[in-house]
Amino acid sequence: MAVDVEAALWESAVDQARRHGFPFSPQSEQLLHALVTNGAQTMKQEGVVEPGPRMDEAVEHTREFVDAMAEVVRQRGYSEFHEDTFMDAERELRPRRSRFWPLW
Repeated sequence: MAVDVEAALWESAVDQARRHGFPFSPQSEQLLHALVTNGAQTMKQEGVVEPGPRMDEAVEHTREFVDAMAEVVRQRGYSEFHEDTFMDAERELRPRRSRFWPLW
């Protein structure tokens, strides 16, 4: 049974943010949503549209990206995700690009 992969990734990102207790600023939400949308498009192009190991991997990588954002929030003493928390998390994780399929 095919699932809405974008909704699944976005839900995992929002749930992980809630676990950290940080809301999104409008800019950080827009950036993260664009990353999730791109990831979902990659998954669809690769035929990953059903529950299984690859879907689980994508959800886990999305959560890990939000974890990296949360670490920046804590380091800076912020109370919410900001544009720079997204950018710094991306800069930190991009060298491990292949580890974060389908986001990059």
